[in-house]
Amino acid sequence: MLLGGMVAGASGCSVQASFPCHDSKRVWTALVAAARTPAYDGPDPLERWTLESSTVLVDDAVGRIEIHRRLHRLRHQPTRAPRLERRAEHWIVEFVYVDPPTATFRAGGPGVPSHVQAEARRLFEDARMLLAPTVSPSER
Repeated sequence: MLLGGMVAGASGCSVQASFPCHDSKRVWTALVAAARTPAYDGPDPLERWTLESSTVLVDDAVGRIEIHRRLHRLRHQPTRAPRLERRAEHWIVEFVYVDPPTATFRAGGPGVPSHVQAEARRLFEDARMLLAPTVSPSER
């Protein structure tokens, strides 16, 4: 189950994920790496964006990541002319070194719940991919 432990908050503007069976330090490292290397080129055209800028501020001492991004895309719809869409986003990830390690992703200000949920899903999926065990060619 890829997204096990992921729960939407009551307001819809926060998402929590736990990472059972993983060491807290490895989870923190994976979350930071995923925040610094976002992928917006997925198979779903509605999830594809071009990253204009990304600033990631990491505070290891308190387990906090602040993400500031500017994104754009040219959206094509069947009966309309292509439309340029832009977004400026601010998100906060707070990490708790507990068993299991847990992270909460939320908007850093007013936010659209569906945007927060999509970005949290993207970050947590990327972190889980980084945490997944790798199989060497000799083990295949």
